[in-house]
Amino acid sequence: MGKKSFKSAINDKTSIMEKSGIGALMTSTENNPSVAKASPVILDSDSLELRQSFIIKADYFEKLRDYVYMVKTTSDPFFSQKDALHLALDLLFEKAGKISSRPERIKQMENRRSNSLKRKK
Repeated sequence: MGKKSFKSAINDKTSIMEKSGIGALMTSTENNPSVAKASPVILDSDSLELRQSFIIKADYFEKLRDYVYMVKTTSDPFFSQKDALHLALDLLFEKAGKISSRPERIKQMENRRSNSLKRKK
């Protein structure tokens, strides 16, 4: 195989017409064996993870980021904000003791409201 120039190597990787490089990102991945399929990881019903947006005080968020940085640099380089929130919630729930579940009608009302706020596709 011959040596490629820098310009031709860049052209190969950025070609929109080819099935490699950027072009591969813009085409269907259904029949492409080189593209890994994403699948949700569910260990049990209690470990289902959801994406949720919420508002917190700016100083809490800064402290959270500082804490995550401290843990990453001192002991666990893979520690994340999600891990820190899980630890904090575990401590909160442990301190609170037994927490009774919301009534079903309240859960249904919350679901209806949530569904009404979702973007229509």
